[in-house]
Amino acid sequence: MEFSAFIPIFASLYVAVSAVLKWCRTLSRGNLSHLPGPPNEKWSKGHIPSLYNPNTAFSFHDSLSAYGPVAKLYGVFGSVRLYINDPHAMANILLKNEGNWQRTDSYVANLGMVLGPGLLATKGIRHKAQRKVREVLLLLHGCFTNKCAQDSYPNIQFDHSQNNGEATHAPVALKQVHPRLNANFTNANSQLVAGIEHEIKEQGEAAASVDIFKWTHRGALDAVGLGGMGHDFQMLSGGDSEYSKAIKHLLPALFSLAILRPIMPTLYKVGPAWFRRAIITRIPSKAIKQLLWVVDVQHQQALKIFEQKKMTLGDSKHGSSLTSVQKDVVTLMLQANEKADAKDKISEEEMLGQLNTLIFAGHDTTSGALACTFQMLAEHPEVQEKLREELLECPSEDPDYGTLEAFPLLDAVIKETLRLHPPVSIVERVAVRDTVLPLRTPANTQGSSSAALAVPAGTLVMVSLRTANRDPATWGPDALEWNPYRWLRPLSNDVIDARIPGVYSNMMTFLGGSHSCIIQGIVEIVVHARGSMLIVIHNKRPVCVARNEGDCRSYHAETFGPQFGGTSKPFVVDAVSGGASPGLVLNVAAI
Repeated sequence: MEFSAFIPIFASLYVAVSAVLKWCRTLSRGNLSHLPGPPNEKWSKGHIPSLYNPNTAFSFHDSLSAYGPVAKLYGVFGSVRLYINDPHAMANILLKNEGNWQRTDSYVANLGMVLGPGLLATKGIRHKAQRKVREVLLLLHGCFTNKCAQDSYPNIQFDHSQNNGEATHAPVALKQVHPRLNANFTNANSQLVAGIEHEIKEQGEAAASVDIFKWTHRGALDAVGLGGMGHDFQMLSGGDSEYSKAIKHLLPALFSLAILRPIMPTLYKVGPAWFRRAIITRIPSKAIKQLLWVVDVQHQQALKIFEQKKMTLGDSKHGSSLTSVQKDVVTLMLQANEKADAKDKISEEEMLGQLNTLIFAGHDTTSGALACTFQMLAEHPEVQEKLREELLECPSEDPDYGTLEAFPLLDAVIKETLRLHPPVSIVERVAVRDTVLPLRTPANTQGSSSAALAVPAGTLVMVSLRTANRDPATWGPDALEWNPYRWLRPLSNDVIDARIPGVYSNMMTFLGGSHSCIIQGIVEIVVHARGSMLIVIHNKRPVCVARNEGDCRSYHAETFGPQFGGTSKPFVVDAVSGGASPGLVLNVAAI
């Protein structure tokens, strides 16, 4: 046998040994034994199975609130990690002392190998350089930006009241008037409604069982493509494509390889990309082969869009001016990169990583948020009816985002759904130096309590966005209930005093700080627009109605997986195989 055949074996052994040694070095970092928490389940795996089990993870996470604002958990080989939902500690980690914390190596490595070196898969200097381009564009945070808006609409006033004069949200005025958003979303909404109507008619009944998630998935991908990149994926008009099928399998394939998490950071640093791929392709695993297929399809799609935008930009340099519709995220990113200083420029590989990140993160979180909204409305028909009455007052059958945002109950329904079901449930950070975390609620210790917690360098911290959004100390005794009416009255003093460090409506749903969700704006726009079109459609359009409360709940589960912290979406369980897949089957009737 040729020596080259042994290279993957030697490389794999090197990666595995290096990873194990690194994990072992973390065992002695500081003494956090005084903190409360559940007993270690198994030395080799710790609480990892309970944290990431797709069927039981949320129950385990909910149980951790019994240990107070900070709980001690165990990772592999006895390593200690902290589970935190205290607002003061979160503010310290994400905002005030952000430099003391970094994304974990495993997070960066996993996303880097799957999506490429985009904003989600970088940290430190490269992350700052990429955000420099993002700030020049002011696009990828909320999809469209203040600078871009002011260039296009100089007579519009924009709110810069947050973040020391730097707006942290896409401006409402831009959402109201941007021609591509309004024109493309209106057209896509009509296609979405027509598709569901056609499915109802095919079943020949006044009401039919429809997988709403299938349609929210298609609609979200088209919305991200049309609204963010000026690219039509044709999901609503042409159905599933190889690309749409591939990205559905990205998270399941990645989660099935969770056992490889400890070695991924080391593998990510071994040689060039082609060498790493040569190693991985020789591992006899169906999950790995499926993940490679997803990565290849995803890369080819991003490359196709990228080359099209470069060609369009090149044409504009030879006399053809860009129209407002052509000023999409990718084109403006290319323009900004050309104007950036040498130290702030990003490579084409990084731009492709940004493209993959925007497409995947945008459609996955949006489709899940919209599906969860319909599920909540199906479980609460009285709210659904009141919302329909509110929307019937709309003066237009094709309202823009500004009009929809003015409906208080619609806005409340969406906020409450995003509170209970944030797209991402947890984020992980690692302390790069010894630090002290302040606490709103003193942490329980052995017979005493403390309002501050000393955290040694190298400690991994899990920040629970979902638990923070459901904390009774902040949201009151009904914190675990879906109650949109809480948003129709002034926020309680408990919510205000908590000083939640999130960028969205006193919640942690879209995180906070420099790593806050880059697609927050597009999620808000799409959920408002799609939701309104399907809740109340003029001229006998369909609306989601649950057969009964039991039916809707029996279909529901939530995904939870490593790295991404889980993406909230409904799941359908196959009655024969017991397997679960994303879906929300509801009884849909034409009204």
